[in-house]
Amino acid sequence: MSELSIDRYTGNGVNTDFTVTFGYLNKAHVKVYLNALLQTAGVGYNWLTDTTIRFTSAPANGVPIVIDRDTPTEAKIVDFENASVLTAENLDQTVDQLLYISQEAKDTAGSVVENSANIDIVAANITAVVTDAANIANINTVASNIANINLVAGDLPTLNGYAPLASPVFTGSPTAPSPPAGLGTIVYNTRLSTTQWVRDYLVTNVGEDKYVRGVGLELPLGTIEGLRISRDGTNPNTHLSIAAGAATIFDSTNSVVRFARQTSSAFVKRVDQAWAIGSGNGGRFSGSLSANQAWHVFIMRRNSDGLVDIGLSTSSAGSDAPAGWSVRRIGSWLLDGSSNLRNIYQTGNIFTHNALS
Repeated sequence: MSELSIDRYTGNGVNTDFTVTFGYLNKAHVKVYLNALLQTAGVGYNWLTDTTIRFTSAPANGVPIVIDRDTPTEAKIVDFENASVLTAENLDQTVDQLLYISQEAKDTAGSVVENSANIDIVAANITAVVTDAANIANINTVASNIANINLVAGDLPTLNGYAPLASPVFTGSPTAPSPPAGLGTIVYNTRLSTTQWVRDYLVTNVGEDKYVRGVGLELPLGTIEGLRISRDGTNPNTHLSIAAGAATIFDSTNSVVRFARQTSSAFVKRVDQAWAIGSGNGGRFSGSLSANQAWHVFIMRRNSDGLVDIGLSTSSAGSDAPAGWSVRRIGSWLLDGSSNLRNIYQTGNIFTHNALS
């Protein structure tokens, strides 16, 4: 639709000058918009001629430019008085004001009709978008299902390798869910009883005072297994050698029985040095050597992580053991008049002293 009071352009990032094709009574009646924002004369643009405006910078590419006229309707441009002289200029201004106002009203009405049609188009497009969104959701669901189908297809070779339900043969280290705890009696049926359930059953029904849970082993409370003590063959006067073995230890931290295993074939501790973690290091918790002392040998378990070590103390209870460790006495040894280890031989829980040493 042809517009009589509006000029429309599109910026290209280069042009700065644009033509005003319609007439006007005053430049103040001409409004310039850049991307729908009203521009200020002398700031955003200037009048180059009566029919040309120049932007201070070229409008960016694709930016809409609108130049329109807004003739005043609230007041007359020319006010005639009795006995005044009528001039052609005054008559033209009066007629032009009425003409321009009618043109602007027509352009506005046309824009309303055009916008109404556009609103209908937008509403239709919104409906289409909503429908498309629903379809896209369905497509995404289908795509997700296709991915699942592909996963199933990819798992088929693995599924074919599974054991059959009838007479399955297991390999590796298969696991099974444990029956719930607290079953007071053993039910003789086809239910699986895992090793975990058996251990829990023993502790619950046989008694914590008779069995203690260890690492891969059930030991009766109070057990000392192995851990034979002897003088070291290389340094017999100052070094004790403790063979591999295990023992139960009462953990005073949380008042439960723990399990400690010494796996080294010969764990060596020195009686002539202060205790330090590890085989070959010192073993005394505290104190110093003196003639004819008795030194008690302890297996130790660190409460925080279960680390096992060996220590020596003149206290039969190991009361001077390092903080954070639980201890269990596994034997005792005597020093001679020169503060060297005496020649003692252990058989089970019997320590035999060679009186000649």
